[in-house]
Amino acid sequence: MVISGMAGVGKSQLAGECAHRLRDHFPGGVFWLSMTSPEDIKVQVAGCGGPKGLNLPGWDGLKLDDQVAAVKRAWAMPVRRLIIFDNLEDKNLLKQWRPKTGGGQVLVTSQRGDRRKADGVTVLSLRPLMRSASYQVLLVPRAYEQEAQIEAWLADPQQRAAADAICDELGDLALVLAGAYLADNPRLALADYHRQLQELLLANPALTDVMAADAGLPTKYQRGVAAALTMSYEQLTPEKDAAALSLFHITSPVVAFLVQHSIRYVALKYTR
Repeated sequence: MVISGMAGVGKSQLAGECAHRLRDHFPGGVFWLSMTSPEDIKVQVAGCGGPKGLNLPGWDGLKLDDQVAAVKRAWAMPVRRLIIFDNLEDKNLLKQWRPKTGGGQVLVTSQRGDRRKADGVTVLSLRPLMRSASYQVLLVPRAYEQEAQIEAWLADPQQRAAADAICDELGDLALVLAGAYLADNPRLALADYHRQLQELLLANPALTDVMAADAGLPTKYQRGVAAALTMSYEQLTPEKDAAALSLFHITSPVVAFLVQHSIRYVALKYTR
C-alpha cells in the first residue's frame, strides 16, 4: 500500500495511526524507516535487528552488511510484520528493500501518485480538505471561544472571502494551527490575519522559498504554511510558554511548531 499526496497533507500521520491501531495484528513487530536519504537506509535496516528491534542472536558482533542480510532474512520469514517506508520517492528503493517473500506487509508514504498496479502496489491518494471542511477547521476554535456560529460569519461575503483567502494561502493545510491562532486572538479580523501572512512572506522570501524547494511543494502552499507556523511561534513568550519553547528547540521544527501550539490551545480551552 502506498499513501500518496503532497507534503503536509498527513501521510506520515496516517501511517503512524495505522501502525498504532493495527500493531496487535503484527506479532513480528512494526518497523519504521525514513527513505528520505538513500545513503542512510542501510544503517536503518541494520538497526532493525538490534536489541530494540528483532533482537537477532549475535547481531552486535556482525558487520554492517551482515546485519542487513540478517534483517532481510528475518523479514522473509512467515511471521506477520509491518514495515513502513516513509517519504519514499524513488520506486527503485522499494524494489531494493521490500521483502520478496514472507509475512511482512509494506506501507509506503510518498508524494508521488503515479505508481500503478503494475508496480505491485495499491495507491491511496490523500488530498487537502474540501473547502467546507476547511472552514470548520479554521473557524470552529474561534466560534467555540465566542459562542458563535460560523454560518453567520460565512454569510457575510467579506468574511467568506477572507476565509477563502486564508485557505488558499495555506493550500487548505495547517488550518488547525491557523484556527488556534485566531481563537487566541479574537479581535483579529480574518482579513487582517491574511494580510499578516502575506506581509510575513514578503519579509522572508528567501527562507520560505528554500523550504518550498526542499519539500518539493508548490511554493504558494509551502510559503503560506511557513508563515502560519512563524506567526504562531512569535506569539510564544518565555514567561508563559517555556515548555513549548523548549520543545521547539530540541525537536524537529515542524513537529515542534504543531505540538507546542496545539498543546497550548487545548490547555487554554479546558482549564478556563
